Amino acid sequence: MIGLRILAPLFAVLLAASPAAAQKKFDNVTVTIGIIGGPWIDRVNAELKDEMAAAGITMKFVGGTAQDFLAKLIAAHGQKFDIDVVEIDDTSYADFRRGNFLAKLNLADIPNLSDLDHSMYDDYKVAYWASEPGIVYNVDKLKAAGVAPPQHYSDLANPALAGHVMLSDINNYTGYYEILGMAYEHGGSESNPQPGFDLMSHMKLQSFGSSVATEIQLFKTGDVWAAAIPAHIGVRMFDADINVAAVHPVIDGHKGATAHGYLGITQNRDNQAAAEFFINAIIAPHLQERLYTEAATIPINNSSMAKVVNQVRVDASGTPFLQLKPEVVAQTWVPDFSKVDKRNWVRQWQRAVAAQPQ
Repeated sequence: MIGLRILAPLFAVLLAASPAAAQKKFDNVTVTIGIIGGPWIDRVNAELKDEMAAAGITMKFVGGTAQDFLAKLIAAHGQKFDIDVVEIDDTSYADFRRGNFLAKLNLADIPNLSDLDHSMYDDYKVAYWASEPGIVYNVDKLKAAGVAPPQHYSDLANPALAGHVMLSDINNYTGYYEILGMAYEHGGSESNPQPGFDLMSHMKLQSFGSSVATEIQLFKTGDVWAAAIPAHIGVRMFDADINVAAVHPVIDGHKGATAHGYLGITQNRDNQAAAEFFINAIIAPHLQERLYTEAATIPINNSSMAKVVNQVRVDASGTPFLQLKPEVVAQTWVPDFSKVDKRNWVRQWQRAVAAQPQ
């Protein structure tokens, strides 16, 4: 009979070799993650909590926009910052880099990058969602009012829609798309957004959107009939029994626009390896498919996109909410944010808001 002294170390070896033990890579590390708040945090947590726990990671979430986190980093003046993984968008990335707020990533420790196009990541950021900024409108409300569905951002200035239009707030990435959309439609550009601000200053708005939950609620109550928001939010509204449709305006010769959300790691983190483990997990094919299924965000993972491209959701008329075919997405409009003077934009935004009719 094998003695207990021999069995004890044998059991220890078998336990260490078990799948559960093999998965535990970290010793009870907490990773604080700053991402879009509300239901998005709930979704990410629900999808990843078990995998992270098995790896020895506890996730702590802080809700906010990329602009919010950038402002907090600037205010910290180089002092220790309490968020490890931070949300970044196309409009803010240059500012994150300019402030030297992001740590260089160990790309070899994020193996799921092999299924991403090289344009989706670099040494300091990794894309983890994509969206298509555009217009979402309530089909029934516009039909009852005798208003034709909007095809251009400028159509949101239709007097028949006064008091029932929502624009995105400037603190949200979609705020830049709507202003630039209106600017391009009136001869402007990234370096000359004034035509967009001029049009906005004459619009009587219901509100400025900054929360998906609030946006859905305002459509549900009928206070908002049309909004400049990402098309995937229209999917979520449709699922909530609101008869909406989405429009992808043509801007500078491109039908529709594409925006990306990224994750980066802030400087001087003791738990960078655990933070990179989280980033690798959220871009995994199965997770990207789940985020599309549950939240309608567009996958950034190539194999995931191939699986969902023929599962595009449609409105009551059978028209797709999203443009998912890679050859179509490749031709969508992406603003040149290097030409956007953000400080001047804030001043112009404030003036345009102050000038709006009450």
